Amino acid sequence: MARIRKRQWGLLLLGTVCTIFVFYSLQKRQANENNRHTINGKNEIVFSAPQCQLSEEEIAELPYTQWRDYLLRTLNADLNDTLLKYLPQELSLDRAEKSKLLALDVGAGAGNVTRFLLKRDWAVTALDIDAASIKIIENCAKKLGIDQSLKTVHSAVEKANLPQKHFDLLHASLVFPFVPQKDFPQTWKKLASTLKPGAYFTGDFFGPKHEWRKKVDGSVDESMSFYTEEEVRKLMDENDLKIIDLENFFGERVLGSDRVKEFHRIRVVAQKETL
Repeated sequence: MARIRKRQWGLLLLGTVCTIFVFYSLQKRQANENNRHTINGKNEIVFSAPQCQLSEEEIAELPYTQWRDYLLRTLNADLNDTLLKYLPQELSLDRAEKSKLLALDVGAGAGNVTRFLLKRDWAVTALDIDAASIKIIENCAKKLGIDQSLKTVHSAVEKANLPQKHFDLLHASLVFPFVPQKDFPQTWKKLASTLKPGAYFTGDFFGPKHEWRKKVDGSVDESMSFYTEEEVRKLMDENDLKIIDLENFFGERVLGSDRVKEFHRIRVVAQKETL
């Protein structure tokens, strides 16, 4: 009888261990799945920036702007793998050991990419038209102790005064579509000129199938910019940028808490030609 009970306890213990192992395996798998978006049946791996938690008092002090609630919803959102895939190791090898890499984060939003770069010892200029964005970026960088190499610029991208041939990286995620179509070519030319020879650009354009292109009455929204893949390639070529990678996505996407059913994005990684 004692042997039978001992065997039963052994089987129970083994079953418990197996259950715990399966549970944690499923949790880990779910966590990995949560770090992927699927567009056109293609998995896109995402990564996290240093997390920032704002207190109720800090949130209450934020300027109440058009984008404030969206910024708070997307604070600590994952980063797409395109930026990380091409954060160029070549630059780290070519530069002097004590010099910092310089990045311009245009339309910096909640500052997720800015924090990611600052944590990796880049010097970052974060530019955004929204006052709440600038406040969030500054607060989070200070709380995380990574504000020493941060500069913020509160301005519309088309009006910003920026240095030429200065940056090693230009990052622009989901900001170009909000520059009016008539202003974009000149704005893009100005931004491209901020890059050093051999520097990198990574950013997004909205394609012509995007549902935001048409107003409720069916007319084209001229206050935004939309470009075909051919036009995006031309924009790169005209400003001496060689495309390394181009991804043309069309599908459903969640932005913050908003679900966009016809989301058309052209994401580009390009390198400024050397002299």
